Amino acid sequence: MVLNLVLLHSETSSVIKVANKNPALVPPEKILPALIHHYSLENPAAPAADTAYLIDLLPKLPSLTAEDRLDTLAAQLRTREPGAVFSKDDMAVIAFVDQAVTEILARTDLDFKVESFIRNIAPRIAAVGLRKDINAVTDPNELFDLMDLIIDECIGWSEDLGFLGHQFMEKVSATIHDYSHNHLSTKRCIKALKAVFKKEMPLFKRLEKKLCERELNVLSGKKGEFISAEALNNAMTGNQLPLFIIFMLQGPWYEFLQDVYVHFGGNKSKEWQNVLKLTDAIVWSLQPGNDSKKRADLIQSVPASIKSFCKNAHFDTKLVISALADLEAEYASINAGDPSDGCDFRLLETDDFMAAVVQEASRKTVDQIKKIPLGQWFLYDDPAEPEEKVARIKLILNWTETEQLLLTNHNRRKVVHMSYGEMMNHLNSCVLRKLNPIKSSSDTFKDHLFTVLKAVSDQNKKEKQIEVQQERLVVSQEYSHQRKEDLGKELVLLRQQAGRKKKRAMVLRHKIQKKYDAAEATIRSLKPDAWVTLSIMEGTQTPCKLIAIIASSQTYIFANRAGLKVAEYTASQLAHMIVTENSEILDTRAEFENALAAIVSGLRDDRSKSYEELTGDSS
Repeated sequence: MVLNLVLLHSETSSVIKVANKNPALVPPEKILPALIHHYSLENPAAPAADTAYLIDLLPKLPSLTAEDRLDTLAAQLRTREPGAVFSKDDMAVIAFVDQAVTEILARTDLDFKVESFIRNIAPRIAAVGLRKDINAVTDPNELFDLMDLIIDECIGWSEDLGFLGHQFMEKVSATIHDYSHNHLSTKRCIKALKAVFKKEMPLFKRLEKKLCERELNVLSGKKGEFISAEALNNAMTGNQLPLFIIFMLQGPWYEFLQDVYVHFGGNKSKEWQNVLKLTDAIVWSLQPGNDSKKRADLIQSVPASIKSFCKNAHFDTKLVISALADLEAEYASINAGDPSDGCDFRLLETDDFMAAVVQEASRKTVDQIKKIPLGQWFLYDDPAEPEEKVARIKLILNWTETEQLLLTNHNRRKVVHMSYGEMMNHLNSCVLRKLNPIKSSSDTFKDHLFTVLKAVSDQNKKEKQIEVQQERLVVSQEYSHQRKEDLGKELVLLRQQAGRKKKRAMVLRHKIQKKYDAAEATIRSLKPDAWVTLSIMEGTQTPCKLIAIIASSQTYIFANRAGLKVAEYTASQLAHMIVTENSEILDTRAEFENALAAIVSGLRDDRSKSYEELTGDSS
């Protein structure tokens, strides 16, 4: 038997060379023996069931359990049909599909539930290979389209996304459930899922746009503060200045610098360079002992230059124009020969975070980060942090001017800022890992089949070099034994990974439940006149006042600042909104109620007390 296999593998080897990484060129009758050899399959001890029976059974496997599970096809068959025996040819197809699907999943990192969806498609792929031939499982078809669709659209989903994530997954799960129970064809399942994703996509796009706009303004403002403070500190360091000039520079002028930075596009603009020169001119002109002629020229020109700049500015400059009176008064004192005394001062404080932001990354790092496309998903998993800190995040903005990245989660509600340097450190240390598969499911199947055929071909070449048949037989048997051991270890590893993934899903589920419990407790503490921010308009948080609580239906009614009713929510809805950070409680009024209750209670107690007890006067 071994010798026959070797001869068949020899033929397969020559075909592989011609195929040049295209297994479709290899005849099925030569692929199956290679797969049998690779997976070390032996003849069944009992009569094998018909292939037709296995083809009929496979699509039913996902519907036989209500649980999400990551079992291989071989494991599911042993569980559901413990006494059944299948032929080597059939089990070769099953083993190949199992390994190819495992390879697809290894190229990303999906949530436990999403991964179970992919595993549930595997039986249908195997059925195609058994019904047609082994090459059919590597040809592009609707099953691979369904796999790719689920991976692409659900790659960022996880158990800790709260109500919004739960809503999204409910829609997906309902369609997958109907498909698993054979109520939908593959074509109709794809159509139904695309309809779900198409409906969600405009909302996701709008939320991403709002996040980018909001965070750009925030980051631009913070950077403007930092750059302006740095510029002002550099100009003022080592100099003494009159007290009111210090107030002017570190107050209105500092605000003015920030406005120039933000409104004229950063520190590369000519307007920014002009105000830097004006800043240096102001400080220099107030230092005694400097060139008197140049100083006199600046005293004349600086106020006029500032007024001219402000006249052409696209923002409100009333404050700096008003503060300019202090500078002009000091210039008048200098001209009168009575300048104010200089004072020491503290430099403006700067943000350490922004100091890291503006620190330029290396050219190599910049080039690498620029190659990362928008929409790329990452898994954040720091071994030094608890399991519940694991997160899937998507790159939605690459601000090259500041070398800052903006990432969000599947709900598009939270954001993470990351500098180029931080991103590269996380990628190099594998704290961040790219999730989007580079190849399609169909291509992964083809690659895996070629890998298997090449491994068999290489082993065949090794055996052919041994002239003595008995020795060749020993080498072949050793290879077969080693393959069995390796496959056993791979199966154990796969089960361990599935266990860890399921445990992580449970941890995340528990984490979100704790948040719900805390949110519900907070909702129960709300009193009328409490203030809560609500997302009345999409992407905009509006402070609203709780004007009534209907106890019978646990409904909370809110009004805006004008006193007009704007919304009503159940306690459960409010809790979900708090967990997803779609609302925030500003003031529960519980503290006021407690304080009032304490006062009233105290007054009641005081009625029975004497004057001496109330005042503490014992005289």
